[in-house]
Amino acid sequence: MADERTNNLVVYANEDGLKRVQEILDQIDQPVPSNFQTFKLQYADAEQVRTTVEQIARGIAGAGGRGSTRAPTIVADAGLNVLHVVAEREDMTRIEAIIKELDVEGAEDQWHFVELTNITPSQAAGMITPILEGTGVVRRPSRRGRAPARATPTSKTIPLDQANTLIVICSDEEWEKAEQILKIADENAVSSQPEIQFFTIEHGSPEGIAGTVEQLYGNYQHPVLGRSRTFVDTLGQQIVVQGVKPALEEIASLIKSLDIAVEEQPLIILPLEYADATQV
Repeated sequence: MADERTNNLVVYANEDGLKRVQEILDQIDQPVPSNFQTFKLQYADAEQVRTTVEQIARGIAGAGGRGSTRAPTIVADAGLNVLHVVAEREDMTRIEAIIKELDVEGAEDQWHFVELTNITPSQAAGMITPILEGTGVVRRPSRRGRAPARATPTSKTIPLDQANTLIVICSDEEWEKAEQILKIADENAVSSQPEIQFFTIEHGSPEGIAGTVEQLYGNYQHPVLGRSRTFVDTLGQQIVVQGVKPALEEIASLIKSLDIAVEEQPLIILPLEYADATQV
C-alpha cells in the first residue's frame, strides 16, 4: 500500500516476501532519473524470460551506439508473474516490443536461441515456419491451466534482426527438424555483408600486390551476390582488403601466389579480349 503523503510503501509480508520486495525496490528506487514500467505476462514465465529480455535489450542498446548512461534493468516477480523494467525512454519502447514477442501462447515449450552468421533471423524464420506449422503435435494443458490439449501447432519463431538472434519456441520433436534446416541454410548461405581481412606480405611488395588486387577485384562480380566493390589499402607490410567473403577467399589465393621475392622484371598483367586465359 502506498502512502502518497510521505511517499512510503506499507508492506504486509512474511520474512521471505519482505526480502523479495526489498530486492525489487533496490533495483527500482534509484536516484538516477529514468522510466519505470511493469509488464504483466499472460503466457510466458517471468523468471524464464527475464534474462532473455535483458540480454537482448542490452545488446540492441549497445549496438545503437547512443552512449546511454544507464543500461536497462529488468526484475522478475514470480509471484505476480510480472517484469519490472527500469530503462531510458527509447530502450523502454524496444523492451516493450521484445516482451510482447516473447509472451506468446505455447511459451512453456522449449526455448532455442540461434545466433546466425550468413542469413538474417527473419530469413531463417521464413524457412522453418512452414515446417513448424505443419507439425500437429498434441499439447497437454499448461501448468497455469490456460490452454487445453489440442492438435494445432503452437510453436513460434521470434526473429530479432537487431540482435542477430532467432528464438524458436517449440517441442523437442519440432526442434529436431528445424535445427537441421537452420544449420544447413546458414552454413551454405552466401553473405553480402562486407568483411575486412589483413594479409601480411613476407617477400613481395605490398604496394605492387595491392595494385594487382585492386585491378582484378576492385569491382567483384559474384553469380549470386552480383556486383560489389572491393577496397584495398596497405599498412606497412600488410594489405588491408574489405569485400564480400567469396572475394576475400579468391584474393587470399591470389596474394599467396604473388607474395614472392621481387625480381628485376616487374609483374605485368595482360588482359585478353577474346581468348580464354586458362587455355592460353
